[in-house]
Order: sequence, then structure tokens, then C-alpha cells
Amino acid sequence: MKVSKDIFFECQAKLDKIAFTQTQEWFNACGYGQNYHADFFVNDARNVRIACWGVVTTSRLLGRKLILNGISSNKNLSEKEYKHFFRSILEEGYDMIDISDIDEYDVNFEVGIRRAGFTRPFGINLCPLSIIVDIDEKKYSFNRNWRRQVQKSKDAGDQFVVVKNPSIQDLDKFVNLFNALKNRKSLQFSLSKEELSELFKSDKYKLFFVKNKDGQEVCGRIEFIHKGLVYDVYAANSNEALASGAVYHIQEEIFNSCSDMGGVYFDYGRVSPSADHMDNIYVSKSYSGGRVVQYNGQWHYAASKFKDVLYSFYRYGMRKARNY
Repeated sequence: MKVSKDIFFECQAKLDKIAFTQTQEWFNACGYGQNYHADFFVNDARNVRIACWGVVTTSRLLGRKLILNGISSNKNLSEKEYKHFFRSILEEGYDMIDISDIDEYDVNFEVGIRRAGFTRPFGINLCPLSIIVDIDEKKYSFNRNWRRQVQKSKDAGDQFVVVKNPSIQDLDKFVNLFNALKNRKSLQFSLSKEELSELFKSDKYKLFFVKNKDGQEVCGRIEFIHKGLVYDVYAANSNEALASGAVYHIQEEIFNSCSDMGGVYFDYGRVSPSADHMDNIYVSKSYSGGRVVQYNGQWHYAASKFKDVLYSFYRYGMRKARNY
């Protein structure tokens, strides 16, 4: 059922699993309430077990499209609960719906969403794999290269810092580090300190830095923690951090720090093993000794077969989206 924004976030707060891309802080940081129309859904406002919100766009060719990025839910939902929930969204009459979920794969989810009328899209443009590290007991299985890089960073005098109540100056430093990473990797999106300040209105978002021996921030990370699950939200690494091993140092210290805060699992986010340069990211994160998991991933609905084909051509022909 569709509900108001206020009712939605009241309901969502009761759930066990909340994707960071579904939080009210993320909604505000991205400016969705100001720049885009959004719709909000729960299975039942009096007994909420699953909820999500999505951005609605309208175009002359594709019609009204709903984009859902993440699902929030309780644990152990049945396929029947998933089916009824997603079918209720279809009944709102959208011409097209895209869903991407970052929860660990659940066969009940797949059976339910298929029975509701969704299928996998023609092409998957987001890798459905991640690496999850069990951090609760701090019994890690770090690769030898990981341990060597961490020791190199410590020997160089690097210091790990947990930033409590981040200031605008702290966020400005993070953005500057991120811009260096963006230029190095040719990333297609930007961050601003104003956007990040919205995230830190919730204490579920945490900011961490590693500083060099001169007290200068060389790398930083932002994590989201909710009921034991830690999501890796943003990373910002300088060239100095890559050379000194600080990029591994900060990750290991974050595992320990988040464990002390009640974290049980650390989710790296989308990690894509491949036959090209992108494999370097997978290799470096695999040094953590974490387990590779599959997400529920991407799902799609189109009321018109023609519009579905047209949309796929736009994504992979014109915009040249990467196909996983």
C-alpha cells in the first residue's frame, strides 16, 4: 500500500534490515523531496514487515517509471509476503519499474517477486556480488598482503581516527579526498559537504579517517550501521594512502571499531570480479578474508514489451551501460 513520507519512515524504523539507500537521511541528501517525486510503500502500516520508497520519473516514450533502490524488511519473510507486497506496487499502474536490492540473496524473495510479475532485466548493469566480513568476534582471516600493508602504514606513523559529530571542515576534507579518487578513477558522480551533512544528522552514519605522521588526512570512509549490519557507503583514498598501505589500515580499524559499536557483519557493497582492470578492486577487498555473497539484485517490470526493448537499447546502446 502507498503511504505518506512521514508514515513510511515511522514504519521503516521498526524493521530489522534497512538499506542505507532507503534511509530518510539518504532521501534528504539526494534532494529527492525537492527535485523528484517519490512514492512510499509498506505492506501494512499497522504491522509493517517490508517497506521501500522510490523515485518516479515520466517521459514521453517510456511513460511513468518507478525506480526502487533497496528494500527494508524484517528477517525471514515468506515468498507469499513478498508476492503480495510487490503485486500491490504493480497495481499502482506504473509503465515501468526497476528494483535493485542489496540484501543477501533469499530464494523466497526471488520466488515472491517473480510470482508478482517481475523478471530479471534484459541486461544487469549492477554487479550482484559483494564481500561480507564477520566482524563480531574479531576472528579475521586476513591475507598475508593485507597484514603487510597494514603494518607498513603503522610503521609510517599513520593514525586511525573515529570522527564523532563531524564538522563541515571534516566533511570538506572527505570531499577533497573523494575528488582525488574521482579524478583517478574517472567516476561519474560527485559529493558535496552539504549532501554529506544530511547523512550525519543520524548517528547511524559514521566517519573515519587515517592521518599520516604530519596529521594530514590521507584516506577516509563513511559507513552505515543498523542492527548489526555495517554497509560501506563511501571511500575516499589519496595516492599517498595507496602507497603507504593506509587503505588497508583504515579498513581493519573500521572492522574493530564497528564491532565495538555492535556490528556483526561488514558489507563491502558491490564488488565485481572480472577479466579487466576492475578485478583489482575485487582482489584487494578479498584480502579481508570475507565471504563472497550474492544480492537479491535487479528486477524489472514493463507494461509494454516495446517500451521494454526501447529502454534496454537506451541503456546499453546509447548510454553504453556496463553489462554484468
